[in-house]
Amino acid sequence: MEWLGSEERTNYPLTLSVEDSGEALGLTAQVVEPISADRVCGYMQQVLEQLAEALEHAPIGRCAPRHPAGRRAQLSAGGSEPDGGGLSVGAVHP
Repeated sequence: MEWLGSEERTNYPLTLSVEDSGEALGLTAQVVEPISADRVCGYMQQVLEQLAEALEHAPIGRCAPRHPAGRRAQLSAGGSEPDGGGLSVGAVHP
């Protein structure tokens, strides 16, 4: 008998996994087209960095959302990608 390999499958259109190695976090995204796994991981990385910074340097309070370079102006103008790959982003208020 020979092992041919395996593949994870899900019915969810987006799955994000966070792996903790003890020294760093790793992000893995499984997505369906036209969503970009790189974009989802980029957003989550930025969120985690900002959360860590806020928890280290500021009292508990409101954190303003920030978006990767190039997307901020597009989102402010109410735009999304022509291929539908834009994510809905909204502020959360305590």
